[in-house]
Amino acid sequence: SEGIVKMDFVLHPLKGANDLEFGMDEQTVHRRMGIVPEKFTQHGQSFASDHYVDEGALAYYDDNGHLEAFEVTEPSRALLGGVDILALPVRQALSFVNQIDPDAVIDHEGATSHKYSLAIWCPHLGDEEDEEPVEAVLVGRANYYPLPTEP
Repeated sequence: SEGIVKMDFVLHPLKGANDLEFGMDEQTVHRRMGIVPEKFTQHGQSFASDHYVDEGALAYYDDNGHLEAFEVTEPSRALLGGVDILALPVRQALSFVNQIDPDAVIDHEGATSHKYSLAIWCPHLGDEEDEEPVEAVLVGRANYYPLPTEP
């Protein structure tokens, strides 16, 4: 369909994606993406995020306007270790994350690796839809997903 742009995003846990690095300012991210994004603000966010609609990519910024997380959805590819996580069925994707980080937290929405600030979102998890693909993969700066605190 027109407008759809399938891009390959090579994910670098704790560092960024492709040549986007966590800590970059918004202007640098826009220049490196080479695409003008739509802006949106999530609840509690003081700095607007970027949505690259046709590419299925989102860039999230901290309060000072520096890149802190990058999310990839269809139609693009989220490549980690040469594997397109978005092309994997849910169960395989969870297993893949678990191999990368045996301490990853798997719940009803997907998996989160606190160690690598990596998350996959699988909204059908727990349904009969174990063969559904993953909907989103997110990489973030170190401690983007803070470890649950010990009591």
